[in-house]
Amino acid sequence: MKKITCKFLIRSAALLLINAGINIYYISNPNWYTAISTSVSVPLGLAIIEYALRDKEESF
Repeated sequence: MKKITCKFLIRSAALLLINAGINIYYISNPNWYTAISTSVSVPLGLAIIEYALRDKEESF
């Protein structure tokens, strides 16, 4: 579980930096809500899938 949490935090930080950079570069008024929601929701979905697959693999 600790490994999944670390991956989640790293992915969130990376996506936040990428989204914020793209927003600042292309849009004069960046949309921070979109950058933050994307940087949390995508890694959260990946973490849930990874946890479910790992749990299923251990019980298999």
